[in-house]
Amino acid sequence: MKNNIYIVTFIFFSIFIFGCKNEKKDTTPTIKTISVDVEKAEKDKDISDIMDTSFFKVVALQTSQESLVGGKIKGIFYRNDKLYIWEEQTNSLFMFDSNGKYLNKIHSVGEGPNDYRAMSSVRMTKDRIYVFDKGGSKILYYDVDCNLLGTISVKDVLKKVFNTNEVFVINDRLYFADQLLNESKAKYGDPYKLCSMDMVSGGFNKYLPYNTQDAPSYNFYLRDQQYSIINDSVRLMCCKTDTVYVATKDNVSAEYILDFGDKSLPKNMIQENSIKEIKTNPQYNRYVYDITNMMDTDRYLIFRLTYGSMPKIDHKALTESLKKDRKGTMENLRNRNTNFYYVFYDKNTGNTIVANDMIMSNFGDNRSFISFSDGSYIFNIENIHSAFFNKEGKKESASIPQNKAYQNALNEVYSSITPQSNPIIHIYKLKQ
Repeated sequence: MKNNIYIVTFIFFSIFIFGCKNEKKDTTPTIKTISVDVEKAEKDKDISDIMDTSFFKVVALQTSQESLVGGKIKGIFYRNDKLYIWEEQTNSLFMFDSNGKYLNKIHSVGEGPNDYRAMSSVRMTKDRIYVFDKGGSKILYYDVDCNLLGTISVKDVLKKVFNTNEVFVINDRLYFADQLLNESKAKYGDPYKLCSMDMVSGGFNKYLPYNTQDAPSYNFYLRDQQYSIINDSVRLMCCKTDTVYVATKDNVSAEYILDFGDKSLPKNMIQENSIKEIKTNPQYNRYVYDITNMMDTDRYLIFRLTYGSMPKIDHKALTESLKKDRKGTMENLRNRNTNFYYVFYDKNTGNTIVANDMIMSNFGDNRSFISFSDGSYIFNIENIHSAFFNKEGKKESASIPQNKAYQNALNEVYSSITPQSNPIIHIYKLKQ
């Protein structure tokens, strides 16, 4: 009897173990859907609830001959109470402290081994600054004090990709995002949207095969794409596919799909019409036709999109109106441009906020425009214009914030600037 029990028990465990060995585990990453109903978007949505209202900084960047920032800011990084401003027009990365005092900059335009022809792309990790010089086929990397540490040749790599203008870094792996436009086949090698190389071993990988039917008349990636390192990964979005990918040091995979329901622009319309026609033709007024920016923060994914065709503007009349009343004209333009929407997706809860323009009442009821993000910080750039100064030559706040400390900070900054001053950088923080 005991022997029979042993035999039955042995058979049972054998079947169980064999079944476990042959059980196939589904390792396919789960792709989450972010549903966006633009019809339910709240006009001038107050996003104070998702802000850490105890934190803010109003930084007037020091204006001097060596720290003069141009008008084409392409990126902002905020690390260890230091502000880094990447400015395209001057081909420079400026370094300021949190009070706006100029500290240093990266500016070495030339043809020498330690120079770059142009800052095609600038990325920052915890302890390095990377400058991609497409024309010179190299990467220059610096410490956080803007001191050059070395260069990496990417000449051979660029022969394997289409037309990259964007790079980002995860650990020792350098990623190249393709910016192919109006080309039906690869110039070199197989067509892929994303490639990477190991900066130590030189190993080369390719990801996301390119289908020429995806969007033949659009850039692969968003024109205002940001590549922020969040928990050793970078999220990026391929234009017109509504798919958010996540890149790590080992792999690239789809993570989110944006679903606009019946408001998604059909692919055949993208393929048959030019960008200009889609933007201005009332026939497409019922579609989300453009996602211009995606920002990844510690907790939120933030998208900026356009819903509906754009109103045509009489530029001659606009110029005349600006000469007479710049402040009023700008406000009228803001009221007319109702096409811009923000989507805040909470990665912790899965909740989504859709805003047709937005405000942060704690920091004033004027409409807000998020320019860049870094970690949990978001930035707003306030360029200085003479039309916003009163008769006494003082700049005034457009509204009175609920936060008195913020109002005092504005008053202090505004009392010391002139129409020739560098931009003011407003730093806010999202809840974590």
